[in-house]
Amino acid sequence: VSPGAVTAGQSYTLDVVGTNFAAGATVNVRGAQTTGTPQLISTPEMKVPVTITASGLLTLSVLNPNAANVANATTANVPAAPTNLAATASTTAIQINLTWTDNSSNEDGFVIERSPNGADTWTAVGTVAANVTSFNDNTAGLTANMSCYDRVYATDSVLGSSALSNIANAMTVAPPA
Repeated sequence: VSPGAVTAGQSYTLDVVGTNFAAGATVNVRGAQTTGTPQLISTPEMKVPVTITASGLLTLSVLNPNAANVANATTANVPAAPTNLAATASTTAIQINLTWTDNSSNEDGFVIERSPNGADTWTAVGTVAANVTSFNDNTAGLTANMSCYDRVYATDSVLGSSALSNIANAMTVAPPA
């Protein structure tokens, strides 16, 4: 089945490759609503238009009248975007401390990006492992009294990246002398 990664609320055509599909083959997709009639392209391939209705795994079952069994396939979603990103300035170092909510269960990790204005020129300043929900940004380029805009996204090496988190802003302070 392709595509291998899907996002809730999006429409796709699933390409199902099997053996000896025939007219009358039926398709049941758990986690999606079929939006049209499956099209038999050739005996080994069928196209199934769907709109994804749930997050998590998408399970496709094909009942083929020319076969004695049901073909099953599963595809997964890209990681869910982190939310509730918050930024606070450290009072002991030139550093911005970030925290967020991890909304996915299938990420490999998170990428943290910084911008000088919150609109463009985003630069990756760090990564953290799966299930880590904080990052202390004391990377090169930070100076005292500098306004920093940060955002985070989850990554999966196979499925791709999540949508971006909200943007959080904080201003660094000069550490005590």
